[in-house]
Amino acid sequence: MILLIWTGVSVAFARAGDIIDGRALFQGTRPFSAGIAATDRHLPAAFAGCANCHGRDGAGKTEGGMSAPAIGKVSLESLRGPLAPYRSKDAVLAAIEAGIGRGGDPLGSLMPRYTLSADEREALFSYLARVGTPADLPPGVSADALRLGLLLPLSGPHAKQGQAVADGITRVITATNHAGGIHGRRIELIARDTAMGERAALNSLVRQDIYAIVGGMWDATDDALEQRLAEARIPVVASLVVRQDARPTNRWISDLMASRTAQKKLLEATLLSCQTNGPRWMLQMGKDAIRGDAGVVEVTDDRVRQLPAPEADGCLGYDLSNLGVVKSEVTEHWRRRIVLPFPAAVLSDASGDIWTLLGAASARIAMEALSAAGASLHETSLIEVLPQIAGFEPIRGAPVEFSVGRANAWDAGILALDPEDNSESRNMGPWAAAKKED
Repeated sequence: MILLIWTGVSVAFARAGDIIDGRALFQGTRPFSAGIAATDRHLPAAFAGCANCHGRDGAGKTEGGMSAPAIGKVSLESLRGPLAPYRSKDAVLAAIEAGIGRGGDPLGSLMPRYTLSADEREALFSYLARVGTPADLPPGVSADALRLGLLLPLSGPHAKQGQAVADGITRVITATNHAGGIHGRRIELIARDTAMGERAALNSLVRQDIYAIVGGMWDATDDALEQRLAEARIPVVASLVVRQDARPTNRWISDLMASRTAQKKLLEATLLSCQTNGPRWMLQMGKDAIRGDAGVVEVTDDRVRQLPAPEADGCLGYDLSNLGVVKSEVTEHWRRRIVLPFPAAVLSDASGDIWTLLGAASARIAMEALSAAGASLHETSLIEVLPQIAGFEPIRGAPVEFSVGRANAWDAGILALDPEDNSESRNMGPWAAAKKED
């Protein structure tokens, strides 16, 4: 509970939850309960937040020749030229809801008139006493610490991968803290095991007051889980989720690796350019087979397994899920093209197994984004700043390719294996070792 003083008069005890909710409404990270009817101008949720016009710190902003004044507590309770200050909670809320300004004068027409619920009135008023002050920080952030979450399978059938990812992330965070943290803040980690159920693990993590999730592994088709992330206003930096289709820029979630569709398109193009007089086959990667008239025929692994040793050469393409299914007789004669959800340069890093490397890459991206975002953070800062770190290499030779319209870091890559060099284990490095132990 926080005592609010307005022009020397005790007006309310604000609950911490009011300030958190008020910040979300002010900053535009949560819609008002009335939706587009919350403003007389029927603004969409993304534009209804006070910060759009008055600035994230409430200090006012000029844009397009139009100026919006400062609206923090100190500004509202101070004289503005000849105009009197706002002297009460009711006066402040009258300005927000009815457009009644200082001294009873009407506010300009550009100031929306809001329709607020009782809870929203309390929340916004409570937050105005904090906006722009040193205490005005997103959840999970304090003056000297920043809390990140891990959402990974740490037990059960996928525990080995999840623990390796966590190890890679932890190593990077430990090194960062030894170097002084980011902008003077120590990075803290809180992990939750998705083996308890992915949604239950996320809900548990949300209750820990975290700023963001780094890495992360969950079912890419679980829209409800990702909606819960958005509702909790928790950004995800470089998740290890491999989606069917690449998502456009997303306000809350960014991914590390290329989508399955992007991998499939790259593999098809690569097979079409493969030098062979024989067939060009691609092991099935999804529900939709590529038409044979494209020059590449998509086949099932059963068909490849049952083939006798071919007399002619050919080109065979497949993804990481199909490692080890191709008969050795085929690989003696055929050229192989293995598509990767990351650049082939990742395989040249021999500093750990592939899952540890991917975890470390996610953490390095998060640290670079935090550094670029600066000391003054907003809930969406980490996602917004990602285009600014394009070209950063979390692993040597594998730069991130974030942009304003792109939410995943890496393009797909190709590993080419020809008959004279056909050993998966020699060429796949740490990934082959990981697959053998799965």
